[in-house]
Amino acid sequence: MSEKGYVDSFVAFIDVLGFKEFVKNNTFDSVISLFDNIKICLKIIPTLGNDIIDEQILKTVTYNIISDSIVISVPKTTKYSLEVLLYVVNLVVFDILHNYNLTCRGAIAEGDFYSEKDVAFGPALIDAYLLERDVAE
Repeated sequence: MSEKGYVDSFVAFIDVLGFKEFVKNNTFDSVISLFDNIKICLKIIPTLGNDIIDEQILKTVTYNIISDSIVISVPKTTKYSLEVLLYVVNLVVFDILHNYNLTCRGAIAEGDFYSEKDVAFGPALIDAYLLERDVAE
């Protein structure tokens, strides 16, 4: 993002369930590999034979991770933005289930969002978080 400001986006807030126990019962390398795999998932998407997501579209996807929370967003100006977000979320959640036997719960909201490097905030993130917390139980 070159200009600072909110971007109208689809935002997914994902909670990795059982993460605290996973951290307590596994080595540092096992835990960090979960996060490394998320990065790998995003890098390999163009090689999976998907007709929608190419390198250019993938550059618009942002993700932020803190502890057991993953935030993934796609600007609504991106072609097939919601489909791209759903594809990425599905891939990440499946990878976490398949490789770490952890389930996830989350929600998606749309609206204003800002993400650059290690900073992420906005009404859409708050909406997705509240949906995950209050509705997805």
